[in-house]
Amino acid sequence: MTLSIRTQRRFYHALTMVCGLGMAAVWATAWPSLRKPGAEPGSADPSSSTARTSTALDHAGQPLLQTEDALTLDTFRDPAVGWDRPLRGPLYDPPPPPPPEAVPPPPLRIKLLGTIIEPPLENGQETSQAILLTASGQVELHRVGAAIDDATLISIDHDAVIVRFHGQTLTLHPAAQ
Repeated sequence: MTLSIRTQRRFYHALTMVCGLGMAAVWATAWPSLRKPGAEPGSADPSSSTARTSTALDHAGQPLLQTEDALTLDTFRDPAVGWDRPLRGPLYDPPPPPPPEAVPPPPLRIKLLGTIIEPPLENGQETSQAILLTASGQVELHRVGAAIDDATLISIDHDAVIVRFHGQTLTLHPAAQ
């Protein structure tokens, strides 16, 4: 079924009128519930128009905006309440916060006592070991790749050990006795 343009226009005008009347009817029935009990229709209570917290929620229920000077129904009844409200915020972004100060890593609390150098196995596995004094005072043997007190053993040489500690590569030499 096709309608002429004139009939379509009449249909849309009638539909617009019905929607407008429906909205007016809903607004007229909901208006009394928006008033505070005992409030006169033209009066404004200054304590209710300011210093309220209004929270708008997004689809997940998280707050979008919280303002101290929220608009209330009384603001619209008494326009003098809203005249002094700033309608525009600043046109510039606030300066970024200063970057956090770099915290120096704690000192490495392991000491190299000596190394045991052995040739690698036939399959290429490294067998050399480092003799380390840990922070707890224990003497331990460790191979390449071992983790000791937040440090990782990278390589073992006959007179030094290289470890990675908090992103830094450090070389440990045997302590003089």
